[in-house]
Amino acid sequence: MVGGIENEGESMPRTRKSRPPSLKAKVEVETLDPPIFVVRIKLINGNSQETVLPDEALANRIAAAIRHAATLCGAPGDREPF
Repeated sequence: MVGGIENEGESMPRTRKSRPPSLKAKVEVETLDPPIFVVRIKLINGNSQETVLPDEALANRIAAAIRHAATLCGAPGDREPF
Protein backbone atom coordinates (compact mmCIF):
# COMPACT_ATOMS: atom_id res chain seq x y z
CA MET A 1 0.00 0.00 0.00
CA VAL A 2 1.42 3.37 -1.03
CA GLY A 3 -0.12 6.62 0.20
CA GLY A 4 -3.22 4.81 1.40
CA ILE A 5 -3.92 3.37 -2.07
CA GLU A 6 -3.56 -0.34 -2.68
CA ASN A 7 -2.16 -1.52 -6.01
CA GLU A 8 -1.31 1.98 -7.17
CA GLY A 9 -1.05 2.17 -10.94
CA GLU A 10 -3.06 -1.01 -11.49
CA SER A 11 -6.57 -0.81 -12.84
CA MET A 12 -9.43 -2.49 -11.04
CA PRO A 13 -10.65 -5.72 -12.62
CA ARG A 14 -13.80 -5.28 -14.67
CA THR A 15 -16.67 -7.58 -13.93
CA ARG A 16 -19.86 -7.51 -15.94
CA LYS A 17 -23.08 -9.30 -15.31
CA SER A 18 -24.41 -11.09 -18.34
CA ARG A 19 -28.12 -10.44 -18.77
CA PRO A 20 -30.49 -11.62 -21.48
CA PRO A 21 -31.69 -8.91 -23.91
CA SER A 22 -35.12 -8.87 -22.25
CA LEU A 23 -33.54 -7.58 -19.03
CA LYS A 24 -31.48 -4.73 -20.49
CA ALA A 25 -32.39 -1.06 -20.03
CA LYS A 26 -33.44 0.85 -23.15
CA VAL A 27 -33.44 4.58 -23.95
CA GLU A 28 -35.73 5.98 -26.62
CA VAL A 29 -37.01 9.35 -27.85
CA GLU A 30 -40.67 9.68 -28.82
CA THR A 31 -42.29 12.61 -30.65
CA LEU A 32 -45.81 13.68 -29.69
CA ASP A 33 -48.22 16.13 -31.31
CA PRO A 34 -47.86 19.11 -30.67
CA PRO A 35 -44.08 18.75 -30.99
CA ILE A 36 -43.05 17.53 -27.55
CA PHE A 37 -40.23 15.03 -27.20
CA VAL A 38 -40.19 12.31 -24.55
CA VAL A 39 -36.95 10.67 -23.42
CA ARG A 40 -37.99 7.33 -21.94
CA ILE A 41 -35.65 5.07 -20.00
CA LYS A 42 -36.92 1.52 -19.66
CA LEU A 43 -35.33 -0.14 -16.64
CA ILE A 44 -34.51 -3.82 -16.24
CA ASN A 45 -37.15 -4.23 -13.53
CA GLY A 46 -39.93 -3.25 -15.96
CA ASN A 47 -40.36 0.32 -14.72
CA SER A 48 -39.68 3.35 -16.87
CA GLN A 49 -38.75 6.99 -16.31
CA GLU A 50 -39.75 9.77 -18.70
CA THR A 51 -38.61 13.33 -19.29
CA VAL A 52 -40.67 15.64 -21.52
CA LEU A 53 -38.77 18.27 -23.52
CA PRO A 54 -39.84 20.89 -26.08
CA ASP A 55 -36.63 20.63 -28.15
CA GLU A 56 -35.74 17.58 -30.29
CA ALA A 57 -32.00 18.33 -30.33
CA LEU A 58 -31.92 18.50 -26.53
CA ALA A 59 -33.94 15.28 -26.22
CA ASN A 60 -31.52 13.44 -28.53
CA ARG A 61 -28.52 14.85 -26.67
CA ILE A 62 -29.90 13.73 -23.30
CA ALA A 63 -30.69 10.28 -24.70
CA ALA A 64 -27.13 10.00 -26.06
CA ALA A 65 -25.68 11.06 -22.69
CA ILE A 66 -27.77 8.46 -20.83
CA ARG A 67 -26.74 5.72 -23.29
CA HIS A 68 -23.09 6.73 -22.87
CA ALA A 69 -23.36 6.70 -19.06
CA ALA A 70 -24.95 3.25 -19.15
CA THR A 71 -22.14 2.00 -21.41
CA LEU A 72 -19.51 3.33 -19.01
CA CYS A 73 -21.30 1.48 -16.21
CA GLY A 74 -21.06 -1.84 -18.05
CA ALA A 75 -23.92 -1.88 -20.57
CA PRO A 76 -22.98 -3.13 -24.04
CA GLY A 77 -22.33 -0.48 -26.67
CA ASP A 78 -19.90 2.14 -27.94
CA ARG A 79 -17.64 3.62 -25.23
CA GLU A 80 -16.76 6.70 -27.30
CA PRO A 81 -18.14 9.99 -25.97
CA PHE A 82 -21.18 11.43 -27.64
